[in-house]
Amino acid sequence: MPYDIRTLADRAAQKIREGHNAPHAINSAIKDVAASSEEKEMLRSDIARELNKRSQARKRKKKRKEKERLEEEIKQTLRDARHAGHQRRDHLLLDP
Repeated sequence: MPYDIRTLADRAAQKIREGHNAPHAINSAIKDVAASSEEKEMLRSDIARELNKRSQARKRKKKRKEKERLEEEIKQTLRDARHAGHQRRDHLLLDP
């Protein structure tokens, strides 16, 4: 009987958000599943893999957003410096 790993991972993630540690949350998510001990072990590893995949995706997204924010901040700083130079009429000076 196939089990929906994402649904079970969602249950485990909810438990983790409530403050439980990951192994307890995973066990809690599969406690109602009627399966043999080998199948439950496979489910545990599959759920842990899914939770890890989600965590890695969150980290990648956070890193990408931080990089984009930093690039935009640098662009704005350059725009401000260029504008200040025009206000001081630096663009009219000859190069030394």
